[in-house]
Amino acid sequence: MTRKYFLRLFTLTLLLLSSSALGQDGDYPKVEAFGGFSWIEIDGVGGEDERFNGWQASISGNFRENIGIVVDAGGRYRSFVDFTTQSYEFLVGPRFTMRIEDGALFLHALAGLNHARISGLGDTLSDTAFAMGFGGGVDINVGDWGAIRMMQVDYIGTRISGLDEWDWNYRVGIGFVFKFGY
Repeated sequence: MTRKYFLRLFTLTLLLLSSSALGQDGDYPKVEAFGGFSWIEIDGVGGEDERFNGWQASISGNFRENIGIVVDAGGRYRSFVDFTTQSYEFLVGPRFTMRIEDGALFLHALAGLNHARISGLGDTLSDTAFAMGFGGGVDINVGDWGAIRMMQVDYIGTRISGLDEWDWNYRVGIGFVFKFGY
């Protein structure tokens, strides 16, 4: 049921972003699609940070040269001795971009859901929780059609079910951005 909810929400958001980008004038991309490698540092047992590697993708619909809405999704994985951990987030929010000739700098504030799952020793535990993220990044243009995302850094907070506190971790992503709709 959780996957169906995520897919429906993601499809609806993509449709809204696509329709809002039609018919606008300007020399900035109306849609930017990012995909790349991602890792997150999570507070581990005994105070040791644990690094989880995976992927990250986003699509941004730009309503103005400097203002847009971004849908961001990511997944990270880690295997321990007898356990496998998976963590996914689906976040949506405004993005503010400063465009320069050679690239762009951006900031965003995101909110959505995080789904974590731990499997091992014949048992599986999972939880879906509210999440939010604050961060930004740097894109370097390789042409009107694309850019290299040199770095995106986000401070991701998750409100774990049954606990009255937030879990805050850093997420870093790098990859490629495709630009459409000039």
